[in-house]
Amino acid sequence: MLVLTRKINQSILIADNITVTVTRINSSEVRLAIKAPDSMPIFRTELIADGAGRGTRRDTHEEGGE
Repeated sequence: MLVLTRKINQSILIADNITVTVTRINSSEVRLAIKAPDSMPIFRTELIADGAGRGTRRDTHEEGGE
């Protein structure tokens, strides 16, 4: 496992087509923006552990109204 330190608006690039950007940091939460091809499935692990979340390609609604 690779562990990185990032600040707000800093990104990491995975392979040549996935970008993960830190958009907000609160005391107990980090908000990430993930840019990836439409064919790349992206799931939140807590939904997979519950058996949900497999019906859609990715979580398309932002939480918190931003």
